[in-house]
Amino acid sequence: MPQLRINGVVRVANAIRRELAAGPTTAARLAQIQRRVRHTIRTVDSILAHHRARIDALPTPTRRAYAYLAGVDFDKITTVADPSTAARRTRSFTFPGLWSRWQGIIEDLARAGDPAATANLHARIVKLSQWVERCIGGDRIRPEEMQSRSRAARGWLAFFRDEPNLAQYVQAMRRLGAMLDPALVLSGRFAPPARIEFAPISGLFRLRGQEDGTRVSLPTPMFTFSDEEFALLVRDMFDRGRARQALIEATQSEAYQSADAELEALGGVVEQTRGVYHDLAHSFERVNRDYFEAGMDRPRLTWNRTFTHRKLGHYDHVRDTVMISCTLDHPLAPPYAVDFVMYHELLHKKHGLVWSACRSNAHTPAFKRDERRFREFDQAEAALNRLAAAGGRG
Repeated sequence: MPQLRINGVVRVANAIRRELAAGPTTAARLAQIQRRVRHTIRTVDSILAHHRARIDALPTPTRRAYAYLAGVDFDKITTVADPSTAARRTRSFTFPGLWSRWQGIIEDLARAGDPAATANLHARIVKLSQWVERCIGGDRIRPEEMQSRSRAARGWLAFFRDEPNLAQYVQAMRRLGAMLDPALVLSGRFAPPARIEFAPISGLFRLRGQEDGTRVSLPTPMFTFSDEEFALLVRDMFDRGRARQALIEATQSEAYQSADAELEALGGVVEQTRGVYHDLAHSFERVNRDYFEAGMDRPRLTWNRTFTHRKLGHYDHVRDTVMISCTLDHPLAPPYAVDFVMYHELLHKKHGLVWSACRSNAHTPAFKRDERRFREFDQAEAALNRLAAAGGRG
């Protein structure tokens, strides 16, 4: 069955979920949200009817977003009478010069042509990352007190100060450049060479002509793409989006989502335990009581930013943070399914990483034995599979 692409559904679902999970809202605002949800659902239904297509014809991310919107139970959402209590602002810190210095590193990376230049850029990344961490530690800045783009810059710097990650970035840039330069010539609109940067952006790519070539901006996790996935990207750029569905599916890969989750965690997680249907604080308390004799120190807990495909949880050892996919904040996800993912991530906290032959192994035999101790192990797996079949996990 051919795929039917409908723009904007994922963006609406993400925005609605974040707002509903942020806390009580006013009845008037909730009514506006409900109208937006109904309008989005009617629009999707109308487009499907026009094309005589079923929900299965939608790309996986769109299908998951549609399922989320259709499942929102507005009768169970708390409202407040006083608008001033619906949202409270906190102090906001900025890092003078961070954005321009970070952008300078990204632009210079796009032009790096030899190992010496890359080594120099790595030193700059480490230095800037250390400066950011000193500022945060000195002023005791919490993640929620940082602007979102400051968190993005912090996560990017922390991720690529790891030399293997930076080496993979440079290799990806060169592999894609070898594919893009001929395509730029054939396009007749852009000139080579491609100046490729992997940075936090919205969308799948941006092309901008410059005096010395074409600036190509891509989402940071795209540096994990294989040659085949980069070929889809190039085709999508210059063939009117005909590879869009396959390209979107490539962003749901384990490698892409793992990098995305780690970048978000390194940037600083704004703790948000309350979801629309589940509360991570309650999940942690249940799991800690039942499986760790209430002896596990609570890590920082949060839902991640968007609906994910395979990556349902992530534990950051450095920042002691558990991040759970908001895909699980769903009416089809029973509490024990959320608890199972929470338990899995807390086992990472308990067991740590085991190193062998310069490689880390998180899922050791001891880890797997402990994981099987979860009382509703089989039921949780079945629930996650049902969620996947309904569009929740892909």
